[in-house]
Amino acid sequence: MHTDSTIRRKGGSSTNDTSKSPKRNRPTDGTSRRKKKGERKGGNDSAAFILGCAFIVAFIMFGVWIVVLLGFEPDAAAPSMEENAAREVAAVEKVRPKTEEKIKSTNQYLMKKNKLTIAAQEAAKTKKEASIEITDGKRQSWEGWQPHTPSTMEVPWRKCIQKPNTYSSCRDLEADMGTAPPAPKNWVPDVTMLRRMYLKGKDENGNAWPPSLSDELCEKIGPNGGTFEDTNKDLIELVPIQAQPLDRTEEQARKEGLTNGKVPPPDRRMPKIMCSLYTMSSSHASTIRAIRETWAGGCDGFLAFSTESDPRIPAISIPHDGPEEYNNMWQKIRSIWRFVGTHYIDEFDFFFIGGDDLFVLPQNLREYLWVLGDPEEDWFVGRRFKPHPGGEFNSGGAGYALSRSTLRKFLSQMEEERCKATQHTAMEDVMIARCLENMHGITYHDTRDDENRERFHPFAPGLHYVWHPPKEGQPADWYEQYNKEWGVLLGKDCCAPDSVSFHYIKKPAMVRHISSLLYQCGKKGNLRGQ
Repeated sequence: MHTDSTIRRKGGSSTNDTSKSPKRNRPTDGTSRRKKKGERKGGNDSAAFILGCAFIVAFIMFGVWIVVLLGFEPDAAAPSMEENAAREVAAVEKVRPKTEEKIKSTNQYLMKKNKLTIAAQEAAKTKKEASIEITDGKRQSWEGWQPHTPSTMEVPWRKCIQKPNTYSSCRDLEADMGTAPPAPKNWVPDVTMLRRMYLKGKDENGNAWPPSLSDELCEKIGPNGGTFEDTNKDLIELVPIQAQPLDRTEEQARKEGLTNGKVPPPDRRMPKIMCSLYTMSSSHASTIRAIRETWAGGCDGFLAFSTESDPRIPAISIPHDGPEEYNNMWQKIRSIWRFVGTHYIDEFDFFFIGGDDLFVLPQNLREYLWVLGDPEEDWFVGRRFKPHPGGEFNSGGAGYALSRSTLRKFLSQMEEERCKATQHTAMEDVMIARCLENMHGITYHDTRDDENRERFHPFAPGLHYVWHPPKEGQPADWYEQYNKEWGVLLGKDCCAPDSVSFHYIKKPAMVRHISSLLYQCGKKGNLRGQ
């Protein structure tokens, strides 16, 4: 039985519709009957119209089908497909020469450009290879390079001491160095690079090397840039410290005589020395640059051991056990001696080491060692200290030198426990002294001259000039204690005329001031004695 409301009864009402009576839904007159009749008529007319349209469309489609079936006769005037193709071919042939010429011209241009690019690359490669040659297994990097040197000073030199790392003309700005080129893998520097530059006297662009220094640096310039007092200048002039020219030859030295009046053995050649400095990358543009432009070229070999490599200096970073800090200096020095001994031990006679606040007189050192003895003998020389019996060592601050024989012996047993191979300490100078004495019986040497004046100095010249022991009742002085056995001469008697090194020269402008006082002011003219 259906109950859906969509099922209708005869009167049009729903089976569920109980709201109205069926009688009330019937029409009471003929209006509704006539309307429904008219609606049925209109519906018939619409159907007829649609049927007619469909017939017409069918007729048209039939005509099209007949035309396609019987074929279409093209207009005789219209070109055929073959003719169109021929015309396109002709058009292409007409422009082909110009197109080919253009393509040829373009190719020639690209080839020429490519050749120029290749040539430029080859030229750059050749230039780079020319500046990085392989010499005796060592890589010769950046020979002839120097940072830009202003032709005029924007401030007086004493201002450079008062405010270091401020003015470009002071030659101590990091920006003037530029970015360091990467060091080749497994790089072994050619440590003779600076020596060759110095002897040549010019950089790669023909500029003077080392760069000249103003006579202003011959004036009184105190440690803080003042004009009232300059104890460095006082000592150098009063002793006087005699700095031999850095390019002095063996023949000249024998002919002119040595500063100390000694005569080297006739069968012993003047020794070759390698100078090694330990430093930090932050000092490359300041102190290391100043050293590079003053005394470094006087060493037969020079290499800075730093926290970052820079082939232009040259400076190299090598690994060592433990952190990079002052309290681990012993491990850093051990790694330096290992590197030097591995790569350079057969190229030099003596090996000098110190920090980047040293000023060294290389020719004075060379001539002192020349008279001292044979490099195949055991020599360990510097400024001796003796804080207590059995505690002798050479001051690391003043720098010290090992003969080739001593270095070889140290390397042979440096990993032994008796050499404190694993210890981490700042007292590297004490450690190497204990190792050499315990393992090989090699101890310090008295490096004073015949008048008991010292050659290796742990302070700046001016500080040695004014130093006095503490008065009675004052606290003890370590310097007096460390030299108690042999005493300290005061005033201008502190230092030998052929002094070798001075310590605590920290400011770049002061390095240049000391260099001018030693090699330029009132002397023969410059580092070369010309």
